[in-house]
Amino acid sequence: MRDERNALIALALPLAAQQVGNQLMGLVDAGMLGRYSDAALAGAGLGNNLLFAITSLGMGIVMGMDTVVPQALGGGRIADARRAVGAGVRLAVLVPAGLVTAIDVDNESLKVDRTKDEIKGAPDFDAGLGKDPAYRDAIARHYGGT
Repeated sequence: MRDERNALIALALPLAAQQVGNQLMGLVDAGMLGRYSDAALAGAGLGNNLLFAITSLGMGIVMGMDTVVPQALGGGRIADARRAVGAGVRLAVLVPAGLVTAIDVDNESLKVDRTKDEIKGAPDFDAGLGKDPAYRDAIARHYGGT
């Protein structure tokens, strides 16, 4: 029983550390940018949410291998297991990367699927209006096109 518990803890520690790291990154962003400006803090919050969405999509794809790989390994089909892991990793990298249209390393910017006018024409951020249905509808109309 003790050996199983130790093995489980050894497997869980890197995953727990990764989750703590993601949360600490958001905490540090809030601590540093909150003193700078509301807009900077809002941008960091948006960035953290995008990071979560992209990594969740990748993790969901990889979790699809949870039954395929162990079944192949249990059946002695090592080549099938390797093929499934390779396909899962490729999908986990390629699918979320499709959310960003381009990365410009030289200018340190991301290209997204919105025009400059659409971004500039977005409703102004107002933390006080976050619960106002009219404000949310304006944002939904702008970004959703409805």
